[in-house]
Amino acid sequence: MVDDEYLNGQAKLCGWQGTIVYNSLCRHANINQESFPSIKLMAEQHGVSRPTIFKGIENLEKRKVIKVVKTRTKDGKWLNNTYILLDKSEWDYIQVNVVDTASQVNENDHPSQRGLPDVVNVVDTKETHREGNTSKETHILGVKKLMDIFYKINPMLDYKKPFNRNSSVDLIKRFGLEATLKMADQIVAVQGQPYAPVATTPYQMKEKLAQFKIYFDSKKNNKSNFVQL
Repeated sequence: MVDDEYLNGQAKLCGWQGTIVYNSLCRHANINQESFPSIKLMAEQHGVSRPTIFKGIENLEKRKVIKVVKTRTKDGKWLNNTYILLDKSEWDYIQVNVVDTASQVNENDHPSQRGLPDVVNVVDTKETHREGNTSKETHILGVKKLMDIFYKINPMLDYKKPFNRNSSVDLIKRFGLEATLKMADQIVAVQGQPYAPVATTPYQMKEKLAQFKIYFDSKKNNKSNFVQL
């Protein structure tokens, strides 16, 4: 299966060449996430040239979506490459928040002092916003609390990934810390249940809020207990 998170994020970074190669590798992957299709086979499957496949492999490897293992026979002849589909926690998302404008710091925010990047200024310092008549504070402790909830089901969660930090800040600014943590607890509690959307990171939580709202509203006795979008 081609992972939704790849199509929603990494596909923009790996380009169409990387995406068609990823499609072939997923199609031929075994239970250990290893895939062995030849360059010729992948080119024929998609009706493209060999250089296109090479470009796709290069893009996927650069973004740490795959690892390429090259082996020879005893007489020195090259065998088909082994392509290992890496876990999403290892993917390189360094440019996602450039493409995904919803995760960017608001352009009206004041520049950080002493030349520090805006994203550090937003996450690592206190800031106050208003939700109705109630003042709430967003700070690094709140982001860590949110990530700690997902860490219970995703021990590979990377606290340093900017797309996770940015998504956490956006959620807390929009709904407040208490409501955001409550939503995260509910989302984590239903992981693996039939028809429940999958979210193991703050980024996925933010992207799938509408799906979770529909899911919880469809459950009897749960209406109005989830976020009002």
